[in-house]
Amino acid sequence: MVTAPASGAHATTRDAILDAALVVLERDGLRASRMADVAAEAGVSRQSVYYHFQSREEVLAALIDRGLADFARAVRAGAAGQRVEGFVVAAVEFFADNQVLCRLLITEMWGLAGDPHAPRRIVDRAEEEIITPVAQRIAEATRAGEVDCADPTLAARALMGQIAGVVLGLVVREERLDADRLAPQLVAYARAVLGAGHGGE
Repeated sequence: MVTAPASGAHATTRDAILDAALVVLERDGLRASRMADVAAEAGVSRQSVYYHFQSREEVLAALIDRGLADFARAVRAGAAGQRVEGFVVAAVEFFADNQVLCRLLITEMWGLAGDPHAPRRIVDRAEEEIITPVAQRIAEATRAGEVDCADPTLAARALMGQIAGVVLGLVVREERLDADRLAPQLVAYARAVLGAGHGGE
């Protein structure tokens, strides 16, 4: 379930509940977590939690929704930078800063909203909010002679898929995600895929 953006005190309370839910899910696991635990962690009443979310599944869906929006903003900001591969650094840093959310998303959250169409909507949204802006930036860099990429959309999908595969594998195994070490390696990989040595420097 994707909810409309909230504002003011409503948004503040809602975000506090979601932040608390992440803490509870990381500490207790999905099956042992309760809405009452989320309320206690957030410092609000159970009634307040149920005012914003009717069920645990709605909380999980909202966490996915917020996480995807935050990730898309970070990647778009990175792609808009001076260097075309800036989106790679932005993606790795986001994963490093949000390991709990990423781990829960992969291991426990997927499909829990009870909606069989939810995965398709998430993929479609990622295509629109993440892949398309990255592909546009790659196309701009190709026109400017910075890189040599025949299919920017395919390159954007491939690169984001590779980044997710490398990073999320570490997250799920609960290994340390060192963004300072990983980002330069993945940037070098991205530049090779994009033909930066041919079209640009």
